[in-house]
Amino acid sequence: MPTIVDFGSRSIKIFISDCSNLRSQIASINWCPLEPTTSSTDIEAALEDLGRRMLGAPEPFLAIGTAFARRSPRLRAQIEEFCAARRWRYETVTQERELDLIARAFAGSTTGRDVFNAGGGSIQIAAADGAHTMLDFGISDLNARFGLNLAVAERRMDACVSWLADRMPRAQAPFVYTGGEATYLTALGVRLDADGRCDATVFRRLATRLAGTEPEALEQLSPFGPRWMTGAVASNCIVLAALRVRELDHFFASDANVADGLALAYAEESRGR
Repeated sequence: MPTIVDFGSRSIKIFISDCSNLRSQIASINWCPLEPTTSSTDIEAALEDLGRRMLGAPEPFLAIGTAFARRSPRLRAQIEEFCAARRWRYETVTQERELDLIARAFAGSTTGRDVFNAGGGSIQIAAADGAHTMLDFGISDLNARFGLNLAVAERRMDACVSWLADRMPRAQAPFVYTGGEATYLTALGVRLDADGRCDATVFRRLATRLAGTEPEALEQLSPFGPRWMTGAVASNCIVLAALRVRELDHFFASDANVADGLALAYAEESRGR
């Protein structure tokens, strides 16, 4: 029963796995290492918080780092040192590996649907037909380019959606949007069907409302901690662009992420020993 630590580019997530799927998420720590407003003190505080939360968690400990660790040798070394001091097994995953893990997490459960995994510094699209796409920008980059985490008057949401649409694959398949999306939408009052289906008109209404909400008020709406909402408008833009390109009237929201795939990969490795 490993404990999995996902050092993402928007948050650090901690899971307890039963080696077949994720049994529970026990914590989520906001830290946003790719945002220019995040200081070294913020990074150290997040790691100290993580260390406290891991006390008593079951071994072994498996940890992965994503786009922020790929981009920053300094941050990668800091995380490697943190994990080595605690004898955690750590891997900075390539974008190919990240895509493989998200595809593995949804294998057999999303027939005919593409899967969007959007992080702070990259986006992976695991396509049902095997024509996968990896984009080397993510939510933090969209914030920086279009001011989406700033005051309402400074946000360029329409420009962001158009920019994203120009860079997305010209696919028509329905899609799943991952990474806490189901919990996020439900917390903000969006009704999802049993399979996570979300009506596009309802989503656009929510996206418009949040685009017109100032940062301080957005923080109060977060189901995952205040800093998580600094990426909400950018994340919404990714969904809006995908809906536009694919001309769909719905999409599917999911809470699954790469850690689910890592749990399954570890289970397979354990069985092969």
